[in-house]
Amino acid sequence: MSSKSIPGNISADDQARYEQLLAESSNIKGTSQWQDAMKRLRRDRAAMISFYFLIATCLSAIFAPVLPLQSPVVQNLNNQFKPPSRKPVSLIFFEAAKESKEELKQIGLVQKLREFNEEVVAIRDELKLASGDERKKLQTELNNKYEIDHPFFKVWNQPGWLTRQMIHIRLLVFGDYCIPSLCGTDELGRDVLSRVFWGSRVSLMAGIIATLVSLVIGVSYGAISGYYGGFVDAVMMRIVDILYSIPFIFIVIFVMTLISQEKVQAWIESYGLNQLTVFYLIIGLIYWLTMARVVRGQILSLKNEQFVDAARVVGADNFRIIFRHLVPNTMGIVIVYLTLTIPAVMRFEAFLSFLGVGVAPPDVSWGLLVNEGIRVITPVRIYWWLVLFPGLTLTLTLLALNFLGDGLRDALDPRMKNK
Repeated sequence: MSSKSIPGNISADDQARYEQLLAESSNIKGTSQWQDAMKRLRRDRAAMISFYFLIATCLSAIFAPVLPLQSPVVQNLNNQFKPPSRKPVSLIFFEAAKESKEELKQIGLVQKLREFNEEVVAIRDELKLASGDERKKLQTELNNKYEIDHPFFKVWNQPGWLTRQMIHIRLLVFGDYCIPSLCGTDELGRDVLSRVFWGSRVSLMAGIIATLVSLVIGVSYGAISGYYGGFVDAVMMRIVDILYSIPFIFIVIFVMTLISQEKVQAWIESYGLNQLTVFYLIIGLIYWLTMARVVRGQILSLKNEQFVDAARVVGADNFRIIFRHLVPNTMGIVIVYLTLTIPAVMRFEAFLSFLGVGVAPPDVSWGLLVNEGIRVITPVRIYWWLVLFPGLTLTLTLLALNFLGDGLRDALDPRMKNK
């Protein structure tokens, strides 16, 4: 601000003092509610440690195909129930020997991939010269090579396009080298460390997708109910009360049993879905009820505020008021509740997988790994590593989510500002 904006009927000393105050005030920067919340969150050591642990867990799950891990599905019956070991391991799988179909030979993945590429090149060369039925036959053979006979499908469970590209990077960087079986092997000789890493992809995905489904449904339902109030609110909340009284675990078990049938699976796959995706959606459709109640309570306390009246005055319709003005003001409590919903969803997924109605082999999750470990515990011998490592990983992740949720709750609560 220039000196011309200062009244002219004051002394030069007062004018200099005003200019000094203006200069000092211009250097003062305010902080928003979110900036202030982040500052307080950074002071919470447990929440920040949990935050970094969760980031590391998510990154390890995303980039599991790039890491030099053993195959999570290849079975080696000569390596059953091996305790944790540092013995060097290579990325191998077994295939029938050409001399005798009854015998199996070990082959490294890099070598097998090289042979596979040579076969593909040979088929493509023949395809260029072929015509008619012979061309169709070669094209079908080439498609089967990529979709069925690719070496990656023998070492990993149906990897998608992106996963296959990440595996290529892994082979370029590490070759056939694998991290030793630091967490031991299971009853089929599969590496537990690799299965824990690949299982994190399913368990974390279940928590995130199901929570996002519950977020969309719960926030929309609760916001509409709280904003309209009256008869609409009463009917919508009675529906929530009725749904609360339903034992959802039996419904989930029934639905998962139903979609495990071949005809139902084929019908689901015709829509581009699979059993695992349906499982995520079913869990999400269960956990939106509490979210709806939380958001409804927040909307009831906000809908009579002046900023809502101002939005009505400028001509905003109800939809815009709800989702552009009211819902953003509930995001603080919604984010806190999300961090508490994700571990609840992951526990539920682990429980269902433990019962055998959740994630089904050859897919793998932390709950399924714990179930497999407990099944082989006998009075004669306890294979402790089969339960310890998957259970410990699941426990630490759930603890981190709860610590982070508590930290966010305190950081976003204005009443905790000076505590």
